[in-house]
Amino acid sequence: DHTHQKIFKEIINKDTLNDYHQYKETKLLITKYGNDFFTFLKREDIPFMRETIAKHSLCSENRCKMIDWMYEIFTSYHSEPRTFFLCVYIMDSFLSRTFYSVSNDEIHLLGLCCIYIASKMEDLIPIHLSHIVSKIGYNKFTKKQIQQKEKEILATIDFDIINVSCFDFINAFL
Repeated sequence: DHTHQKIFKEIINKDTLNDYHQYKETKLLITKYGNDFFTFLKREDIPFMRETIAKHSLCSENRCKMIDWMYEIFTSYHSEPRTFFLCVYIMDSFLSRTFYSVSNDEIHLLGLCCIYIASKMEDLIPIHLSHIVSKIGYNKFTKKQIQQKEKEILATIDFDIINVSCFDFINAFL
């Protein structure tokens, strides 16, 4: 919920909108419908999250920490907000479709690979693999390990990486 609010605030940032009229109109829409929208997202996300991690030895707190960390990475690399949502979608799709139990120890490699895949799909200048390995992953994993996990993730989710997120809905709504 906290991450959604950060992104929502970025959307209505006065600097990103063309004129003052558009800013006022957007702020009015968010004031009127924002709480309902966030309540709906929270209500829909919690059962999906529990269902997604139920078959894994992964606790929900670690999934939430991973999502917060992903947001920090994308913010520091000035990625598009859509990249963040795609990253979370890829991770959750993998967790819901994989047949083996993912543990808390494996979440870091999974998160790194999802960041790498999403950045390649959405960013004009994707995060380079060498940055993923050294600056984001602190050399905990090799390029080969990340590439192997990337192949596993894409094969598991059957290359289904095109989705419509709540960010897309907000953009269309505004």
